Amino acid sequence: IARPVGWRQVARDVLVVGAGALVVAAPFLLQFSAPVGVPSSSVPGWLVDIPLVGRFFNTFAFVSWRPSSVRELVIVHGAWLAVFAAFASIELLRDRSLIEMIRRRWQPWLTAGILAFGVAMAWAPAVLLLGLPLLLAVWLSVRAERQPVRALAGLFAAGFLLALIPEFFYIQDVFADRMNTVFKLFYQAWLLLSIASAGALVHAVGQTPRAARVPAVAAAAMLVLMTLPYAPLSAQDWTADFAERRGIDGRAYIGRNAPGDLAAIDWISQHSRDGDTIVEAPGCSYVNVAGAPMSRVSAFSGVPTLVGWHGHESQWRRGEDPAIGAVLDTRAERANAILNGAVPAVDSGARFVVLGSQETHESPDCDLTAQRGDVAGDALVAAGWELAFENAETRIYAQSDDPLVAHLR
Repeated sequence: IARPVGWRQVARDVLVVGAGALVVAAPFLLQFSAPVGVPSSSVPGWLVDIPLVGRFFNTFAFVSWRPSSVRELVIVHGAWLAVFAAFASIELLRDRSLIEMIRRRWQPWLTAGILAFGVAMAWAPAVLLLGLPLLLAVWLSVRAERQPVRALAGLFAAGFLLALIPEFFYIQDVFADRMNTVFKLFYQAWLLLSIASAGALVHAVGQTPRAARVPAVAAAAMLVLMTLPYAPLSAQDWTADFAERRGIDGRAYIGRNAPGDLAAIDWISQHSRDGDTIVEAPGCSYVNVAGAPMSRVSAFSGVPTLVGWHGHESQWRRGEDPAIGAVLDTRAERANAILNGAVPAVDSGARFVVLGSQETHESPDCDLTAQRGDVAGDALVAAGWELAFENAETRIYAQSDDPLVAHLR
C-alpha cells in the first residue's frame, strides 16, 4: 500500500501473501470443519438445493434487523474515528485535490450524500460513521504523496472495512445472529485501527502548525485519557466489583475454591491411560458448582468424559441435526444413570467415576444436575465400583478389578 505501484504488482503481492497464508494454515484447515453454514428457514428450499449456491446462502446472511445505533458505534469506535478525523483533515487540507474534485462536480456528490444520509437515518448509521471514513481512507491510501500517509490510511481502511461488514452481513451459525461475526471481525479491526491511530496521532500532532501545537497535544492527551478508564471499569464489572479474585490461572482458581476437585484432577492425570473414559456430572455452559466450573475434571486432566458442556457440544456440531441433540441427551442421561448406580460398572464403558459436590448436589443453574446426597457412594459400590481416591468432598471410584483398586487392597 505504501509504495506507488501498478495494479499488476499489487495483484502479484496479494497472491503471494494469500498463497503463503494458505500453505501455513493448510494443516489446520484440512482437519477442521467450521460450525457455519447452518440451514436457515429464510432461504427458500429450491435455492438450498442448488449446488454451491445453496451452501453460500446458508453460510452468509443479511442483517435483517436494525444494526448498531449512533451511540453504540461511537462507544465502540469513537476513539479511532476521532484520531482519523484529525489525520484526514490535515491531509485533505494539504492536498486539496479531493476537495476541488467535489467542488467542480458537486451535484452527484450531493446526491450520493443525501442518499447516504437517508439510509443512515432510516436504517444503518454506520453508512456515514464508518462508510465515509472508509472512503476517505481508501482515497488517501491511493492518492497521498507521502509513504507514511498511504501506509496509515491503508491500515485505517482495512480496519473500517472489517468493522462495517457485520453491520450488513454475517456468517450464519447455530445462533442465527451476527454476534460471532461481530467480535471475530472486531478483534482484527481493533488491532489494525489501534496501530493506525497510534501512528496517525503522532503524525497529526507533528503536522500541526507551531502556533496550534499546544492545543493539539492537549486534545490528543485528552483523547487518550478518555479511553484509559475502560480497562479498570471493565475489570471491575467482570469481577463483580472485585468481590472474588479469580486471576487467569484456572488450576489456581480451582485449588482455592475446590481443593478436593484439584486433587482428583491431579490423581486422574497421574493414573490415566490412553483410551480411558471418566464419568462426571454432565455440564452446563459457564456454570460454576461448588466453586468449580462444570466438566472440570475432563477439562483439566484431558481424559474424555461422556458429555461436557451440553450447549457447547451442540454448537460445535452446528446444532442443526436433531439426531445430534438426541445423542447428547442420551449421553447426559447415561452419565446420570451411572452416577445413580443404575448401570453395572462392567457395562459402563468408563474406568473412573468422579463423585464430588457437583455430582451429589443439584444446582438451580443447571437442570442436568441431581441431588444424590451421601448415599451416592453406596449406590456406586453396589453397582460394582470401589473407592480408589478421596480428598475432602471429592472421591474417585474405579471398577473392582482395576489394578489401582487391587493395589489399595
